[in-house]
Amino acid sequence: MGKKGNDPETTEIIDFMLGKNADLTHQKRPRLTEARSPIASAIKKERVIRGYTQKDLARKVGIGFDTLRRMEQGDETVSLALIQKVLQFLDLEIAVISRIKKISE
Repeated sequence: MGKKGNDPETTEIIDFMLGKNADLTHQKRPRLTEARSPIASAIKKERVIRGYTQKDLARKVGIGFDTLRRMEQGDETVSLALIQKVLQFLDLEIAVISRIKKISE
């Protein structure tokens, strides 16, 4: 993995989630609120199913309570790395699905 924010695969996934081919190297933070809302919902749902409070889960994952709270709200200032850390702990993953339909011959 390259420097933080310069991983081409991550940039490609973010571009796909945003529905554009943006050059993110010149932006401080991508605006992912819309893309993150399903992720935020999934994290909260899985946390509740497992019986964790936000404080419990934050402590187990090693992040701040406020960070987890903002993550579950889809806050765009939470880094993708922290989101991935929580997803990994909860045994969840982000799937990128192409919306391009193949034409059968």
